Amino acid sequence: MNRPALVALALSFVIYALPVFNIHAGFVPWPLMYFGDLGDGITFALAGLIGALILQALAWLVFYGLLRRFRWWKAIIIAGALPVLFYAVNFTFMYAVPAVVLIAPDWSKDVGELERVCFAADVTPMQVNTGVSLTTERNEIAWVRYNERAGAGILRLPECSTDHIADFAQGNYRSVNAAGEVLFQTYAAGHRYAKAGMADTITPPAPSGIRHWNPLLTTTGNRLAWLDRGPEGPDGKPHVIHLRDVGGNDNGKTITLDLPPRTGLSLLEAAPPHFTLAQHRNKILVVDEAGKVVWGPVSPEGIYNAEHGFRRVGENGWVAWDGYRESGQSRLAWSLASGNGEVVMPRGRTIESAAVSADGQLIAFATEANSYFNAEGRLVILRTDDGGIVYRRRLPQFARLQLAFLGNDHIAFRNYQDGPKGTGVYRIGEP
Repeated sequence: MNRPALVALALSFVIYALPVFNIHAGFVPWPLMYFGDLGDGITFALAGLIGALILQALAWLVFYGLLRRFRWWKAIIIAGALPVLFYAVNFTFMYAVPAVVLIAPDWSKDVGELERVCFAADVTPMQVNTGVSLTTERNEIAWVRYNERAGAGILRLPECSTDHIADFAQGNYRSVNAAGEVLFQTYAAGHRYAKAGMADTITPPAPSGIRHWNPLLTTTGNRLAWLDRGPEGPDGKPHVIHLRDVGGNDNGKTITLDLPPRTGLSLLEAAPPHFTLAQHRNKILVVDEAGKVVWGPVSPEGIYNAEHGFRRVGENGWVAWDGYRESGQSRLAWSLASGNGEVVMPRGRTIESAAVSADGQLIAFATEANSYFNAEGRLVILRTDDGGIVYRRRLPQFARLQLAFLGNDHIAFRNYQDGPKGTGVYRIGEP
């Protein structure tokens, strides 16, 4: 190797000294980011190494071309190449390599058609706890939030009429039910409750002695239920469920669970005399008013966190999905009288929302790319008897669709295409 080639090789190692800019950590040496913690995966490190070798080879070619017949003005070009290399390093290691490793291509084709039966302007389906028993679906209603005003309402067929329930300040919707009740949690004023026909909202009185109060509305209405995990420590007491009316005017009811203390429980639904709980994220069970387990536990195989995505269908059927997952590919699974199945999402896609028809014959889900890469999601509706696709469409990046079934064959979602802002209700036909 001649002298210009050796000098070019030496200069090409500059790419290992150039940092990348991370929005959270500032300037970071990219080799430290890729190889400092191999717990992120050998595939990720290998892709980074390949990217580095390609960049180094290109840098060597540029430097060798400039140095083969050296002129003084070429030194200026070499100095000017450093900002270009800085950009190339950042593009390669902050975008190109992660995009290849983390985001799988999705070549699925569009399938089927939906018939829009009505449209409600300036409302969007809500991301809110409706319980696990498909009560709102059976009642053919969908909870929506208003785009141009604060507040919640109910969307109904056949004309997409909306019943305004209440106006709320900034915060989050905690719970709704088919009885037309909504529980809202504000940042400053705590919980607020409203019901169809009420002139104003009320503040349910918080119980004493509870540090974090997270009540749910019962599916039958007019009552609140919450889980009291008891004190921490080796002598922790068994968990209990409290049940009382919204206004706090009765003595309520306390249900001591026939389960060991400190079992990581969360209350998913209160449908007296039954209460659905999640244990350690992915074990779902139902207890009665005596605190005895009367259904389950069910642990959907392959699902990381069914606590954020679970529906009961019929006596023993269920649908579960990864509403949240720390690692691996998101999944949706079902076990029903009509059949069992599983859908594994393409790498780099999360399940933004999912919905189940009232009879459990259809499942709809919308996926979203879990990064800033230019990756599209999908809106998919499938049959549970054979897993066949009824409808599938590409979604623009960051569509963030929320889905809601009204009955067995109508589904509501926000208009994500060009046109008026609002929510359409669509009749689902055969593919």
